[in-house]
Amino acid sequence: MECHATAASDNPEAARSTSQALLSSERAWIEIEIGPPEKDYEPDEEGNILDLFECSIQIENHCRTMARIESVKIGVDSVDGPLPPEPLNSRTKNLHTVLGSRQKQTVDGFTADSFSDAQSILEGTKRGILRVVVKYRDVFEPSVLRETSAVYVFQNSLEDEPERVSSLCAYT
Repeated sequence: MECHATAASDNPEAARSTSQALLSSERAWIEIEIGPPEKDYEPDEEGNILDLFECSIQIENHCRTMARIESVKIGVDSVDGPLPPEPLNSRTKNLHTVLGSRQKQTVDGFTADSFSDAQSILEGTKRGILRVVVKYRDVFEPSVLRETSAVYVFQNSLEDEPERVSSLCAYT
């Protein structure tokens, strides 16, 4: 550490880079997970038992500083081609809560009947897409609105754990 400090004092750009690296390593980093599908057997109007599932949507702060969670946006699409840039069907939940270091919180839920075209997903002609976007601030740079997003794909099943698409997940 002393070696880095000496090098940083000799070079202002190195000092700026070192301090930015330190801030980045200490700031809050939010991760999104969905819980395993839980079946809910509930009767419809005729008394038939419907076999639905519900997943919890959870967020976790992986660093040592607090995060102020501002909102969670949940988007649901049924697609047979490329993903649209923005979810077609979404809702935003304003939270304004604090998530401490290494804390996890369930922020919402998601059910199979959220898909408008669930039968096409089961038949394999469409994919079900669940997108979750969390906006938050950390204590080091409260003026910066940060964002974590995750995308999950349901294909040929609405009861198995969906596939998380790493290439579509983002952290800013």
